[in-house]
Amino acid sequence: MPITACAFDLDGTLVDSIHDLARAANLARADLGLVELSSDRVASFVGDGAASLVARVLADSSSTEYTGTAIQVEGMDRFNEHYRAGLSIATQFYPKVQETLHMLHERGMPLAIVTNKPERFTIPLLRELGVFEHFDVIVAGDSLPKKTCTGTATICRLATESRASRYADGGRLRKRHPCRSCRWMPSDCSELWLRQQYRIAGRRCGDSSL
Repeated sequence: MPITACAFDLDGTLVDSIHDLARAANLARADLGLVELSSDRVASFVGDGAASLVARVLADSSSTEYTGTAIQVEGMDRFNEHYRAGLSIATQFYPKVQETLHMLHERGMPLAIVTNKPERFTIPLLRELGVFEHFDVIVAGDSLPKKTCTGTATICRLATESRASRYADGGRLRKRHPCRSCRWMPSDCSELWLRQQYRIAGRRCGDSSL
């Protein structure tokens, strides 16, 4: 069976981001009067999204989950601020990843990102790393109205269809969303076309929440 599209996870697959995650997590802890954790310790809490990471980092426990307590809400706000301000200070591609993505893109292979990382971090990070335009479909940890399994086959199909349809209107179908009520900065305001076409996300750009 020929490969018609490729879907990738982001953190720990394409990029090594643990040092920036640990930096932001420890700055949030410091803001709340807590001592610094090692990068390895923070890394042990990664994998289930930003909210779970913050809850575990604050409690220094892998069994803690985000329940919206006052300290978790404050910690989440602090983490968001610190991480967004330094998404790519130390984050880097694993060896040969950037070259491989560029090669696949140049050969016309439809590419997708499927990640637990929230969209407010995913899209800016891909831009800062210079590969945002390589991906036809981006499904982040909060792109869906609730956690659900979209299915790799479905994601790859959408990526393939997006590549085939990209120039249907004489220009790229991934455009800035003209939402006047959007709370994102203009550079982050980019409603992915697939949301409108396939309703992968159940909300508009301006409804994004922390």
